[in-house]
Amino acid sequence: MSYTIFPRNRSLQLKPTRQPGRMLAPDRGCLEKHRIALNTIGISTISGLGGMQLKELITPSPGVVLPNIRGVISSREVSFSNAYRPTGIPGDVVRFDGKAKRLKTRPFPVRFDRNNHLQIGNALLSQQAITMLPIHTAYWVAEHLYLADNTTVVFAEAYRDLVIIAEQITIGENVTFTWAREPLAPPAAPPKAAHGQEGTRSLYLRGQGANGGNGEDNIAVAPTGYRGKDGPNIELWALNIDGQAIFDLAGQHGGQGAKGGDGGDGGRGGQGRTARLNSARFCRSGPGTGGRGGNGGKGGRGGIGGDGGDGGTLKVYAPQSILQAFDTANIFGDFSAGQGGEGGQGGQGGQAGAGGPRGAYVNDLVGNPCSGDFAHSGSAGSPGTNGAVGSSGQPGRSSRNAVRLVGISTDLFREQLQAPAIHTLSQSNGNVGDWLTLHGRNFTQTDTILFNGVACETIFSSDTTLSCQVPDVEGGAATLAILQRDGTRSNKISFVLRPFLQDVINSQNQKWRAGAKFYPGKEAAIIGTGFSEEVALLFGGHYLDRQEVQYISKNELRFTVNRSSEVAYPELLELQARLGTGETSNALSIPLWTYEIVCLGDSIVWGQGLRDEYKFTSLVERHIAEESAGQIGVYRHVYARSGANIGDPDHWNMRTQGNPNHEVPDRNPTIGQQVQLFQEAGGDPKAVRLVLLDGGINDVGVERILCNDDIRGDIESFCYGRMGQLLDRVHNTFPNAKIIVTGYFKIVSPQSDRALISLYLIGTGVSATVGAAVMVAGAGGIVAGVALSAELHDHLTDRSRVLHRQAHASLRRAIDEFNGSHAASVAFFADPEFTDEHAIFAPEALVWGVKGPPALDAADESASGGVAEDRKVLCVSAGLGGMAKFKCIRASAGHPNRAGAIRYAERILNIWNQEMNDLNEFPQNNN
Repeated sequence: MSYTIFPRNRSLQLKPTRQPGRMLAPDRGCLEKHRIALNTIGISTISGLGGMQLKELITPSPGVVLPNIRGVISSREVSFSNAYRPTGIPGDVVRFDGKAKRLKTRPFPVRFDRNNHLQIGNALLSQQAITMLPIHTAYWVAEHLYLADNTTVVFAEAYRDLVIIAEQITIGENVTFTWAREPLAPPAAPPKAAHGQEGTRSLYLRGQGANGGNGEDNIAVAPTGYRGKDGPNIELWALNIDGQAIFDLAGQHGGQGAKGGDGGDGGRGGQGRTARLNSARFCRSGPGTGGRGGNGGKGGRGGIGGDGGDGGTLKVYAPQSILQAFDTANIFGDFSAGQGGEGGQGGQGGQAGAGGPRGAYVNDLVGNPCSGDFAHSGSAGSPGTNGAVGSSGQPGRSSRNAVRLVGISTDLFREQLQAPAIHTLSQSNGNVGDWLTLHGRNFTQTDTILFNGVACETIFSSDTTLSCQVPDVEGGAATLAILQRDGTRSNKISFVLRPFLQDVINSQNQKWRAGAKFYPGKEAAIIGTGFSEEVALLFGGHYLDRQEVQYISKNELRFTVNRSSEVAYPELLELQARLGTGETSNALSIPLWTYEIVCLGDSIVWGQGLRDEYKFTSLVERHIAEESAGQIGVYRHVYARSGANIGDPDHWNMRTQGNPNHEVPDRNPTIGQQVQLFQEAGGDPKAVRLVLLDGGINDVGVERILCNDDIRGDIESFCYGRMGQLLDRVHNTFPNAKIIVTGYFKIVSPQSDRALISLYLIGTGVSATVGAAVMVAGAGGIVAGVALSAELHDHLTDRSRVLHRQAHASLRRAIDEFNGSHAASVAFFADPEFTDEHAIFAPEALVWGVKGPPALDAADESASGGVAEDRKVLCVSAGLGGMAKFKCIRASAGHPNRAGAIRYAERILNIWNQEMNDLNEFPQNNN
């Protein structure tokens, strides 16, 4: 032991401190946390530990000091300064520095894992255990603890908490508890303010130099002084205490505030103008006077003094008889709060700027100086004023109960040290039904585990291991404790009961686990465990407002299904429950009802020649989406393709591969085969609410329509017979869908330009000769067409009229018979209502034609919303040759253009608005 005594320089409130009033009631909880700490190193009772003597100059360290036959004082020392000890004069102390001996301490067996979680051994501690375990506290534990005469206990390190537990504590003469107060130097002052600018030299006749700029005032806030450290906290637990000690546990005074920043120096005045000569080189004017120096800036205010540290505490736990004697003998010590630190000194005012020098002399023609009579150096500026001293800091807190005397019984003392103690839990969070294992000490076969006060079925494995199953209680923060038959309780350990989502039920009482979907805007019920009023719901990546979630019970929550605008098809939204502490439940992927549109058919429904945004199916989708206002997702699935026919029903279940790009004509897959493609792609047929359908014209064949006399039988066969079968297949596949069958139009009418019709016939590859129409071949391909005769024009017009009238009649008949077999109308017919003026090459044509001659290019150019350029590339990449390639490149001819697509969309939407605008209704067949 070594120390240095300094002259007396401090007078503490080191005087008898009698505690006024009654002694405090026993507190089981205080000893409980110490029992937990001791149990972590295997100490469950102090009986049998033996005695321990401490002497000379020693310092406490975190951990546990136990009796040791080899002694408990180590050879390691800790240097300290600014501790205080009594001088022998009552109420007086002196400062001293020195080196104190460390004690042989057993550290708590804790470590941090890679996630910075505190562990004991291999078990992860709960947050409650971390809070309760005083791992930074020093413990001195023995059966009999003896503090020898002249022992000085110095708290020389950052941690200043000491707990002494013994059945007998004997305190010798002149025993002192004190602590080292590290000096608190003032913080650094703010930097000096900016210097004033130097004045400029005058350029004017007899001019005076410019005044120097004033230095800036320092307005920076000087840092506050450092807060004083709090005094140490000491607890004594004993059944008997002999002797008395002196306790210097006063809080440290706050540190002085920082010095204010210095003001900026004034700038030097500018030099006067140099003397001047006239043109004859005689003196014209003498030199100018120097400018005045700038004033110095004001110094900054000093920083506020640091607050004083709080006074320390002394708590004595002993039987009432011991406390009465202890109180009667009085307790000598200082438990006062530290005083606030002094305010920092004000900053120095800036120095005055020097006056500028007068201007320079110049000699005239004969060598005489041109000096003038009045020029002189400028005067200096005024120095800045010093800043004000900062205000003092606030004093620390000093409790009226800085010294507490708490009565305990012998039974309580021994019972608490031997009561069951929970050290760790097998997991820090979990769900209802999980099995938990508690590790600790002093467990018995009759113990019961309480989970939030609810008794659980408890399985005893050993005096250090118990298990239980998490009961069905409200979720969130919970505690587990052990209740013994005699009423003794263990410490509590925390656990977080996480919510668990078992099922979700929609407003039609259909369960998620049974494949139910959920309609946006409707209420849904969540069934599970671990719910509470504090649980938040995360749905689709967004937290629901509190008013959107209804707490029914620990097993049920209700909420309104809201659709997020960012959700992507097929609209699966993740549902999770979240506790306020951050733990989340399992996640369920909740499928929303969507409004699916399936488009089946030939090139008309495909939208031959149009960019997707201009196709009538796209226009219909967009309108329905606008009607839904984002409440329900609207999606279009197009399986129609150029060249497709209805096909043979015997082959509808066969898989055929057509050209992958639907703009290239190909009859496969047929319309009958297209029906199954949506489901094969993973779509839900029950979600399909609208089917846009056409078919039949390609089964008859364009060349047959324009060239043959009798096509009525073919039209009847396909547009009535096959269409009826197709409607049954579509309805059976999509039971919740309404079906809109679109009609055709007269391709050629009396208003079609006869001179241009031959181009259409050539461009679409119709027979090489149709009446008087001929194709003339040349090196560059088709170069010309001959205008049709009136007779041939009438023939084509008649064929178009027959097709239009007969096809529509057959389609309507098929639809009527189909609807007749159902309780309500399912299918509807949309007539595009093209008139004669809308036919190809007519004045108000609603269909594409062809351009030419000589090249006969396709008319669906990009500028018109078409895809001619892209289709040409696709036709070439498809490997088509000869007439097939020729027809493919010009495949848009005779198909609705942008205006025609709008007409189709309008007719479809008229039906939709009148017959099937049911966006807010559940589909009928949704099981």
